[in-house]
Amino acid sequence: MAMTTPPVRPRALTHQAVALAVSLLDQVGVSGRLPGSAVKVGTPMEVVGDTSTTYLYPFGTSGEEGAAPYLLVHNLPLTCGVVRVPEGETGAGAWRIELDKPVADYVASGGLREFTVTD
Repeated sequence: MAMTTPPVRPRALTHQAVALAVSLLDQVGVSGRLPGSAVKVGTPMEVVGDTSTTYLYPFGTSGEEGAAPYLLVHNLPLTCGVVRVPEGETGAGAWRIELDKPVADYVASGGLREFTVTD
């Protein structure tokens, strides 16, 4: 039986995304890269395109209409990282989480769970 996540209002998700961005800026070092562990369980994320991608963005920051919302359910492994999105790319100026395998693998293993956003 699949677990479902109750719908969440966008305002609450936006506050979580802002808090994550501020936290990441406070932690980032000279390398401009952080370990995946900097993203805490319960953080709302979004996926641009299909789940074969290895990138996640904090909810509401990709700038792409139709991005699919996901909730981080398990800690990310050390092989994942967090980096600033290069200017001119999707989510420019925001953070992106670079996974070590496709989003679909994390969904299948229960590490990410899609959820519904209500108006």
